[in-house]
Amino acid sequence: MSQLFDWAVDADYMATNPAKDVKRPSPRTDGFQPWADEHIIADCEAYPVGTRERLAMDLMLFTGLARSDAIKVGRQHVRDGVIEYRREKTSAPIYIAILPPLQISIDATMTGDMAFLVTSRGQPWGSAASFGNTFSEWCAEAGLPVRAHGLRKRIATIMAEGGASNRLLDSFFGWSSPGMAAHYTRRADARAMALKAAEGLNVNSLSPHMKPSSPAPTRKPL
Repeated sequence: MSQLFDWAVDADYMATNPAKDVKRPSPRTDGFQPWADEHIIADCEAYPVGTRERLAMDLMLFTGLARSDAIKVGRQHVRDGVIEYRREKTSAPIYIAILPPLQISIDATMTGDMAFLVTSRGQPWGSAASFGNTFSEWCAEAGLPVRAHGLRKRIATIMAEGGASNRLLDSFFGWSSPGMAAHYTRRADARAMALKAAEGLNVNSLSPHMKPSSPAPTRKPL
């Protein structure tokens, strides 16, 4: 309608566009795109172990930390191979075991004194936004259409599809809203039930799969 009224104004049928200041509804989306296996493989090929870019991905991939937390976690938060940290956003305590691939990446990379992730100058990141922007540039240079937050969504999806409960997800990610965990477990349950339903449909088919009693006739050449 706004475009139509613009035309009417240009054609001198109307003095103003009455639809110009009408607020448009925001399109409904699922947010950031989760990382897929091919995205992780491509990132690993572009940035080998020992680079800042690779450590940034590994840290978020194996911990599920948000950007604001990933730039602050350091060796002072590690006790007996476990990251013990309070989330920046909710102050909720989280406990994350450092898996072998992440430990290898940490040991091979130049890190800061108080934070694993540092800038090219060896300084801590000033904000989650600046880190996120730089991470997006790294992804673009590797030809990837994904962003930092998509790693967190991938971890939540994997855990939910693996049978993790809402309480387990809340504890791992430090979520205070029960709706966050339910979002992923509900999707995982729906996917599992849909696959189970399809399996049942295959066993109890609505139409018989007839097997030919004799080979199909072949056409003789003229």
